[in-house]
Amino acid sequence: MHRKQIVRIINGALKDLPKRGSTSPLYRSYIRSLLPYAVIHEQAEDGSQITVVVNRDYKPLGVSGYQDLVSYSDYVGIVDNSLVDKLKMVLGGDHPRAVFLYQDGNAPWLAKTQMESYLKRLDKLLGLLRS
Repeated sequence: MHRKQIVRIINGALKDLPKRGSTSPLYRSYIRSLLPYAVIHEQAEDGSQITVVVNRDYKPLGVSGYQDLVSYSDYVGIVDNSLVDKLKMVLGGDHPRAVFLYQDGNAPWLAKTQMESYLKRLDKLLGLLRS
């Protein structure tokens, strides 16, 4: 999977996202599993560097299922390893290996304003993925 595929996954999820917010557990689950939560940069077991766009369950976008652990090493080359640094310059953040698009306290399913803020941050991520 490469950047174009990630963009397609995100755009597909956004297309099917209900226009109005909802407090339903299904709406919350949809966002948690199908839309980005963070971009994580880690060192793989073999020493290579990995950057992965993950959902709220810390699984790479496009990965479904209920397995507990996912090895990011299986997703090497998905996105450029400089994406975290580029995203930090655009969105800010002080985590050394990740940029989070939201936290539990400002999750997009909590309120319409939170969703609007999330969509602005997501648009910046999409811009970097497209470049």
